Formats: sequence, C-alpha cells, structure tokens
Amino acid sequence: MSRVNESYVVMRQWEENAGLHETPTPFASLDELFDLCLKTGEHPLVDRVVIRGVDDKGNDQMLVLSFQSITRQNG
Repeated sequence: MSRVNESYVVMRQWEENAGLHETPTPFASLDELFDLCLKTGEHPLVDRVVIRGVDDKGNDQMLVLSFQSITRQNG
C-alpha cells in the first residue's frame, strides 16, 4: 500500500529588499492544508503543495501541485 511520509505547502513572498522568499510549512491533514491556504490572504502566496512518500512497491514518489497567481488591476 502507498504511504505518505511528508507533506508541506510552499509559500512565496516578494520582498523589495530581499527578493523572492520561499517558506515550506508542513501539514498533516487536508484540514490543515485547507486552513493554511485560507489564512494566507494576499501575502505570502501559496506556490505549491508537495507530498512525498512511497508507492506500493516501496519506491520513493513525489507529487507536486503547483499554482499560478494572477494580479488584476482596474484601470
């Protein structure tokens, strides 16, 4: 049977003086992931969700769900 060993969401934030900064934040359940994504507001932004584990044959596997941000300006 497949098994998850590690899961985290990567947040990205642009800081004018420091440039692009990524912060991985672990989560243990879908409820935690949902909560993390809803609490971000505008900054930092959710960039990707990473899930690492092993398949039913014991091989290491990684699933990456990535997101794209869009900025809309009126004018």
